[in-house]
Amino acid sequence: MATTLTAAACKAACDAVVDLLDVGSTDAAGDLLLRASTTTIASFTLDNPAFGAATTATPSVATAAGFPKNATASATGVIDNFQMRNRDNTVVISGAVAEGSGGEINFDNTDINNGQTVTLSSLTHSQPAS
Repeated sequence: MATTLTAAACKAACDAVVDLLDVGSTDAAGDLLLRASTTTIASFTLDNPAFGAATTATPSVATAAGFPKNATASATGVIDNFQMRNRDNTVVISGAVAEGSGGEINFDNTDINNGQTVTLSSLTHSQPAS
C-alpha cells in the first residue's frame, strides 16, 4: 500500500517547503535562477514572503507572490533547469524547464539570448497526496 497524505498534511508539507525560501539574512529575498546546464541565464528576485498559503486541496498548491515578473537574460543558452534559493542562496527547490510542456516550469521558447527580456507569468509549487 502506498503512503497517502491527508489534505491537511499536504497543505502543511507544501507550506513548509515554500516557507524555506524565506529563510536567511544574506539577501532581502530568495531568487529563481533559470539555467542552461550550470550557467545562469536569467534570475528573478522572489517576493518576501515568496509564496502565499497553500490550498487545502490534494494536491496542495502554493502560488508565488508578485507574478508576472520580468528578468533580463545575462547570458545566451537554452534553459533546461531551474533553482529556487533562499535568502542565504541555498537551493531549496530545483527541477526541469521545458519548452511547451513536460517541465516543472514551462516556456513557449527556451532558447534565450543575452539581453533578452524573459517573462514568467506565474509560478506554483505543489505537494501531492502520495
